[in-house]
Amino acid sequence: MKFSGKKLVDIRRKMNISQFALAQAAKLNQSLLSKYERGLVKEPPASAIQAIAEYLDEDIGAMVK
Repeated sequence: MKFSGKKLVDIRRKMNISQFALAQAAKLNQSLLSKYERGLVKEPPASAIQAIAEYLDEDIGAMVK
């Protein structure tokens, strides 16, 4: 399974959560989160994906291809 930044963006926008708010909640730098979303980081650390999923109340599987 590969992480999908596009799916993350879709989920985040559907929930009306800003990139800044998600980055803060997941304890990530906003520019790093942006790189995840744009696919510039192909394999984010599992800990980052877990933090994002927990904040969004989503299963990690929702963010993979």
